Amino acid sequence: VMEGHLKKKHKKVNEIMPGTSEIIDQIIERALAKDPNERYNDCGEFQQAVHELDKYLAQVESNLFKQTKRQPKSKTFSIIAFATFILAMLGLSYFVFRQVDALLRSDQLDELKKYSFKSIFDESGEYPVFTGITKLETGTNFTINSIAFWDERNGFAMGDSGTVLSTSDSGKTWQQINLFNKKNIYDGYFTSSGKSILVGDSSAFFFSTNFMNEFRQITLAENFTLFKIHFIDDFTGFVLGNNGLLMKSLDGGLSWHRINSLTNQLLYDISFVNERKGFVVGWNGTILKTTDRGETWTKLNPPTRKYLKSVDFEGEHGIIVGGGGEIYKTDDAGENWKLIKVDNISGLQKVKFINEEVAIAIGSKGIFLVSDNSGETWKQLDENIFVNLTNLSLTPQGRVFLAGVNGTILKLL
Repeated sequence: VMEGHLKKKHKKVNEIMPGTSEIIDQIIERALAKDPNERYNDCGEFQQAVHELDKYLAQVESNLFKQTKRQPKSKTFSIIAFATFILAMLGLSYFVFRQVDALLRSDQLDELKKYSFKSIFDESGEYPVFTGITKLETGTNFTINSIAFWDERNGFAMGDSGTVLSTSDSGKTWQQINLFNKKNIYDGYFTSSGKSILVGDSSAFFFSTNFMNEFRQITLAENFTLFKIHFIDDFTGFVLGNNGLLMKSLDGGLSWHRINSLTNQLLYDISFVNERKGFVVGWNGTILKTTDRGETWTKLNPPTRKYLKSVDFEGEHGIIVGGGGEIYKTDDAGENWKLIKVDNISGLQKVKFINEEVAIAIGSKGIFLVSDNSGETWKQLDENIFVNLTNLSLTPQGRVFLAGVNGTILKLL
């Protein structure tokens, strides 16, 4: 066909593959005819010709596809080959038996085991017992990036394309708040007095004193992506973003000044051990540390080149999670960190302590991990959560809410 379009004399199929029907060449010749009167009038006529060819070929046995009868192998060779096959299968069976037996005797099988809520949370009465998980109706399909509750009933959820939802009945129903802005909102800070601050894409920065009924937008001098807002008391707060952005407020969020973070990496999360000592995590294994309430920061040697997405402390116990399912923990307030190996998991997005012993980590593909020993070991929950989870939040009394893509909000029962 290409030779015909290039006005070259093309070879016939019968010349290339002797024995094929001349009808094939006739169809090709007519399809490539220069005279429009000689070509097929339309695709239907061409298709009909091909169908006729198909019927013809079904009745004719082409010499091209005839199989040459194979000469029978000698009887002795067949017996030897069969005996060799039997011996190989016996050897393989013995090898598989030894490997399976070794696996069953080891602890490796526990790493692949998944657990139910009952098997995890009924083992001890020292923390809230969760019996299941339920999906809440949100009325949106946009990704939910963060959830925050200031009491057991009232909270906000924030997400892509300016999505802001509020609830006053513990998540049973959600109402949309119109920001008149389609920027992605990544995080928020709320108090029982009504103070509300939202941060997100393109320096999106909204401030309210009455639960977002009215709000104003704070303007930043440069264009940043703001990932996180966190307050350690009523007045001292921090905002993290791209290009190493680290801002601090000393007046409850009314004004902000930039702090030197010593890095230009994306900064994702922040957590304080006490009122003076805190840590920030980010891209390329970035870990920053402060011991003076965030006025100055030092950069620690990165334990990995993968992103570190979340950090949380409960007392002197701390956990960091990130890309590739990596988990790091400390038991001495961040002076030393060690890698905790958990197999068969992908990127983790958020970690949160429920109390000093129990921690939850969530991530891509619905991964839900629970630790009951401050992050030393982890069990994977098997609840068929098939969405990417982005964030989680605790109410003051320890109720857990999860956020995810496609407007997903889940509540632990």
